[in-house]
Amino acid sequence: MVVFLLGSVPAFASSQDSSQFFSNWRLGATVHYGVITPHQGSIAYALERNIGALELQLSSQPPPENEWGARYRYPRWGASYYYSGLGNYEVFGRAHALLFFADIPFTPAGHRFSVNYQLGLGPAYLTRTFSVEDNPLNIAISSHTNLFVRFRFSSRWQLDARNELDAGISFSHFSNAKMASPNLGLNGVLLGVGYQHRLTTSLPMHAKPRPVLPPKRKQGVDLIFSGGGKADDQVSGKTYLISSLVADYRYALSSKYSCGIGSDFFYDQTLGVNKEAKTGNRASKNDMWQAGVHGVFNVHYARLNVVMNIGSYVFYSYYKYARVYTRLGLRYEVAPHVLLNFTLKSHYAIADYLEWGVGYRF
Repeated sequence: MVVFLLGSVPAFASSQDSSQFFSNWRLGATVHYGVITPHQGSIAYALERNIGALELQLSSQPPPENEWGARYRYPRWGASYYYSGLGNYEVFGRAHALLFFADIPFTPAGHRFSVNYQLGLGPAYLTRTFSVEDNPLNIAISSHTNLFVRFRFSSRWQLDARNELDAGISFSHFSNAKMASPNLGLNGVLLGVGYQHRLTTSLPMHAKPRPVLPPKRKQGVDLIFSGGGKADDQVSGKTYLISSLVADYRYALSSKYSCGIGSDFFYDQTLGVNKEAKTGNRASKNDMWQAGVHGVFNVHYARLNVVMNIGSYVFYSYYKYARVYTRLGLRYEVAPHVLLNFTLKSHYAIADYLEWGVGYRF
């Protein structure tokens, strides 16, 4: 994850000196309060209280001459330390997370009031995990190391040249992406208020974004092969092979957005294990294969793409959670036509597995 974000900084500079990309440094703090939203009755049973969280942020903003920064109304990029309770200290413990985020305004730059949305993800350490002997109620989290994903809406009020307040609502998810089992994950909805202080000299921003240039490629095809590991649901401690092959057709709506349609081919060894445990029937090799079709929506920032898919299985001998699946993650063009892939496949609110892969962009 960090490799994607740090490796893409020179690309964000868009032919400018990358040392000038990070400017307008800000230090901030936000207090959050909300609830864990249980998607399983066993999680609801273990919840005792609402949750509070503290977040410390460091962020920056591209300079006025940055082309991609202008297209996105000068977003803020940064990192934060996030500390939170999880509804039951004895069962779920507490969370410590390092969040890498992009905070993108809906409103043009230069206004004292702005409305924004934030996408963030990063590693997290949760202090309590599942244990048959010591913590059997925690079927949500089974490993200390997890992935933290958050989406946030916020409003900001600039008090003066260096100080501002913000308030918003966030939707968060903790999961180990099935690297260990059980792993239902923990979802949260929190309200937050915060304060931001500018550490560096203010740079003037354009009142309106620069005109968005037409995309260089009106259409294209991405071919991605990914692999990884996944634990079964029988708490055996074993890790099984998973892999996927994705073919996406993309049509550019603008230089920032594209949409299209794609196909998936999945190989998942845990499907056979799960079928035998649930039905008592012997699994065949066909049970481990699935194929599907999905809709494509990508957000482009220089060489970095945010990938959002929603699809349905069209070929399967056995499926576990639901026929509908989603994919969310990043693809980064490390060289002309060559992609690195980091995506999370899920069924509704339940993470299935992480896809680590490489691809070619035609």
